[in-house]
This record gives sequence, C-alpha cells and structure tokens, in this order.
Amino acid sequence: MSNYACYRFDDTQIHAKSDMYKPSHGGVESTRIRVSGPFVPLDSGDWVVGLSGCVARSRSHGAHGPVPLCLASSALLRRLGNSIWFAYWNGGLSMKTRLFNYLITLIFVGLAGWAAASLYHRYVENPWTRDGQVRANIVGIAPRVSGPIIQVGVRDNQEVKKGDLLFEIDPADFQAQVSLSTGQVLNAEANLTQQQQNLDRQTDLYKRRVNALQDLQNAQDSFAAAQAQLVSAKANLKLAKLNLGYTKVVAPVDGYVTNMNTSAGTYVTAGNQLLALVDTNSFWVAGYFKETQLLHIEVGQKTNLTFMGYPNQPFEGVVRSVGWGVYVQDGSGNASTGLLPSISQTIDWVRLPQRFAVRIRVVGRPPVPLRIGQTVYVAMTPMVERTAAPEKPLVPVEHALTQSE
Repeated sequence: MSNYACYRFDDTQIHAKSDMYKPSHGGVESTRIRVSGPFVPLDSGDWVVGLSGCVARSRSHGAHGPVPLCLASSALLRRLGNSIWFAYWNGGLSMKTRLFNYLITLIFVGLAGWAAASLYHRYVENPWTRDGQVRANIVGIAPRVSGPIIQVGVRDNQEVKKGDLLFEIDPADFQAQVSLSTGQVLNAEANLTQQQQNLDRQTDLYKRRVNALQDLQNAQDSFAAAQAQLVSAKANLKLAKLNLGYTKVVAPVDGYVTNMNTSAGTYVTAGNQLLALVDTNSFWVAGYFKETQLLHIEVGQKTNLTFMGYPNQPFEGVVRSVGWGVYVQDGSGNASTGLLPSISQTIDWVRLPQRFAVRIRVVGRPPVPLRIGQTVYVAMTPMVERTAAPEKPLVPVEHALTQSE
C-alpha cells in the first residue's frame, strides 16, 4: 500500500511517498517515506532548503518507527516564505522600473520640444526653401542673311567656345555681290578722277578768264557728285563683304548648343532663330522666398546650395540681389507688368504670401554641371560678405521718402 503526495511551488516539485509493505520473511509491516526534489545547497543565498535522494527509516532488528511527513511540510513552508519575500522585492523593483521609464520619457519629450523650437528659430532667422532653380541667359542664334545651309559644324547639346562655327550658308550669291560692289567702287573711283581733272582745267581757265563762272561751278558740282558715288560704292562693297561673312554663323559666347534640329540643305531666313545657346558664364540660382522671409535676407549673404539629386554634395553661393516685383495673376496688371517674373502659388484657395526671386551667384565649382531648370535647395547662413555687398541697399524713391517722413 502506497500513499503519494506532490507539492509544487514555482518551478520546484517536492514528492513525498509513503509505502506500507510486509516483508516476505514475516514480521511487522514497516513504513518507508521518500521525499525527492531538486537539490539546493542549504547555505545558498536564496534561503532555499532542498532535499535530494531518499530519506527513509525502516525497522532494523525488530525496531519500527514511522518517519513523520512533517519533514516535507517544513520544507514547503520554508520555500513559501522565501517566495513571499522575493515577490515583495520584485514589486519594489517594478516600481523603480516604472519611475525610470517615466523619467526617460520626459527626457525624450523635452529633447523633442527643444529640437522643434531650435529648428523653428533656425527657419525664421536663417530661411531656407526647396523652391529654387538654376537659371542662365539664353542666346538665340538666328542667321543675318537668307540662304540654304551647306555645312553644320555642331551637334545638339555640344559645348562650344566663342568663335566656333555653328553652321554655314551658301556664299555663292554673296560672293557675286562682293564682286559687283568691287566693280562699282572702281567705276566710282575712275569717275572721281575724271571729274577731278575737269575741275582742275575749269579752275585754270577761269583764273585766266577764258571761261565763265558757270562752267567752273558745274565742274565743282560734278566732282562732288563723283565723290558721293565713290562713298556709296564703298559702302555697298562693305555691306556685301559683311553679308558674305554672315554666311558663317559662329558662337557669340561660350555655351552649350540646344534645340539644334537642322541639317545641311535647310533654307534659313534672316532673323528667324534656328537654335539656342546657353551662356555658360551666366548661370545663377533663383531662390523663391516668401515675403515674410525677406527681412532676414540681404545682399552679400552666403547660402548653402544643394541639388535635389545630390543631397550629400552641397556648394556655396552669395546673394546678389532680391527681386523688386512679381507679376500679379489676378488680372490687375497691364502690359508693362507682363515683363515682371511670374511666380505661381502652390495653393489657390488660401491667401499665401507672395514669393520673390532672390538671385544667387554660385561660388566655386559646383559638384555637377549646371543645367537650366535644376531644382536647388537654398538655405541662408548668418555669414555676409560685407566687401561684396553695398553699405546700404538701394531702395526706390518712394521708400526713401516714406522712411524720411
């Protein structure tokens, strides 16, 4: 006959088993108790008492005595007391952890508020905008004479230097005109020589009182007319040579050829633009800032410029001027205001502050070649080039009168 009891607390099991058995050789029944569980040293820091192995008491030489089950009960009570102490200690630790978490949260919230305030102050004092674009002067190339093209010296998007041949018009007609004008000059010179000789004869005869005064005056008039004809003939010759030279169209500035859509054999008309040339020495950045930000922008102020596609390659610029007007698109303008730059607002149903163009000169060599229309991020800095900026910015007369009043 066996009685089995299992006591479990946390991860520890204590098993107590009582067996009643009768020996085969006869005699009195004996009782055996078995207590088992994990072994924990008695001197451990956790104050845990463990039992291992088998604790048994049996009858020997006719002596029988039960082993009390209170041994297992005592170990359980000791274990329970220690567990209550651990639970109390863990509760205090949880309170400290919560307080620490609250403190960390407050610190992060404070840092976030400080960062937001710093960014807002920086945005107000040193304005920046993503609404910036690269600009440059566009030189329209148009022939000065009409005729068919016989040679094209460049291709589209090619870089050229000042004086490089762009295209050539058939010069045959203009060479003939130069020859004709040259003959007219020679004829006028011969006529002038003849009239000069006639004037000399008439002058000599008049001095000797052989001819009348009218003959002398007629000779003088003829000589003056011959002089005028020579001047006109020389002018025609010069114009013919100019037209002959205009058959070769060259680049007026250093730049890039754009919109080159022609080939040999095309008939071009004088004055009609055939292609465009981007002046490489005229690039600038136009940053469009709100009118509320212009108070913190001045001529000579340095800027940090960054291309949209190259965020890790900033370069420098210097403010050269701030726009004095924009085209108002509400219909209140006239023909003269149409020459002002047109800057569209992003939201139509909200009254937004107007944006004015700030012209920025690029300093040094940019990380990539400049192209008209590139998007540029513009950020103002506190530094100002006092040497490059005027001591006092120019203002319209009405502004000066208003300030004096």
